Amino acid sequence: MTETTPLHSMERKQLRTESTLVVTVTSAGEFHDDVTDAITALDTGESADTTPTLSFTSYDDLLSTLTPRVLELVETIRREEPAMSTRS
Repeated sequence: MTETTPLHSMERKQLRTESTLVVTVTSAGEFHDDVTDAITALDTGESADTTPTLSFTSYDDLLSTLTPRVLELVETIRREEPAMSTRS
């Protein structure tokens, strides 16, 4: 695909789905258990949830990282959906 090739609606939906980031607040133990369960599933040939996840152990950590300004920028990027391009 070249820079000028438009994305088909199915490709656009897949790109949107694959670019979803889940943000959670969980204990370190719960996060460890989730990762261990996913690895065990993969080892046995089962599929595992592959949604990218950013997990914080407290709301304070989340809010110090994802400040209102950062969230505003993320929302602007999501809303504007900048065209994907590759550089040679």
